[in-house]
Amino acid sequence: MSRLSKGIRGVAALALLGLAAACAPTNLEAYKSPNCTTDPNTTWGEVLGSGSVVVNWSGCDKSGADLSGLDLSAADLSGANLSGADLSGTELAGAILVETDLSGANLGGADLTGASVARADLSEADLRGARLRGISLLRSNLSGAILEQVDLTGVNLRDTDQTGTIFYGATWIYGIYICGPDSVGGCRR
Repeated sequence: MSRLSKGIRGVAALALLGLAAACAPTNLEAYKSPNCTTDPNTTWGEVLGSGSVVVNWSGCDKSGADLSGLDLSAADLSGANLSGADLSGTELAGAILVETDLSGANLGGADLTGASVARADLSEADLRGARLRGISLLRSNLSGAILEQVDLTGVNLRDTDQTGTIFYGATWIYGIYICGPDSVGGCRR
């Protein structure tokens, strides 16, 4: 099938969103929202048979927004302004958060497993109980962030600003090394 006919098929399927899943293209790109209004609660599963929508809020301003408990797994949030946003309990596994402003955000209990969070601003962010296993925080700003009771196994903290970061109760190396109560600015036993 030619690229043109695939494109025409895709456009036709989008125009007929109310039809059954069989009418939808199998290679539909992630839903992109240039005006930053994608509703992550929209279920494309009825149309595509997948049960989820991939959100693209790259460069969007969602500062102070209540995004708690949403499924933003695999979302592209690169360069977005999420400062002061409530992302508590949000599913962010596999999300792209490169150069995202998360300063002062509430990420308590959020799942960031496998997310790319390099060069992000997490200053003053609350990550209590968040799942961070295996993520890269390379060159991120963690100054004043609260990382209490988080599993940091396999987390890349290279070249991060940890000034005033609270690591109390954080776990390193599969639960073997636990940070003590005076763990501010680094993990201490």
